[in-house]
Amino acid sequence: MQIHQLSPDNVKDLEQLKANPTYSMLALAFRLAFEQTAGAGHKGIERHAMNEDGTQLEYDDQPISVFSKSFGNGSLYYQAAKKMEETSRLEPQQAMEELKGAMCYIGRAMCNLNQENNGELL
Repeated sequence: MQIHQLSPDNVKDLEQLKANPTYSMLALAFRLAFEQTAGAGHKGIERHAMNEDGTQLEYDDQPISVFSKSFGNGSLYYQAAKKMEETSRLEPQQAMEELKGAMCYIGRAMCNLNQENNGELL
């Protein structure tokens, strides 16, 4: 099941975000979080998104999605909070990696909420 397709309106919103220098660091943070989970060669793909035959699982079939449907969004909120708490004991670069992961857990919760509301929220 496809969660969300980019529409012209969404692309326009992304272009506006990039064009607004006030939010450029925020846009970069979201992009880096996305790349961590979905970019080739990154942890999310290598650890959680590959079938045994080497093909990539659809996002809805990956553990983050399957487990959150079984255990609810609270499991995602817990994982995000745990990652955020861990940053207090890490070096800055490691902390950034954990924070990107936390953003991805929150993003999955947003996808779930959207699905629960017939795709009308995203």
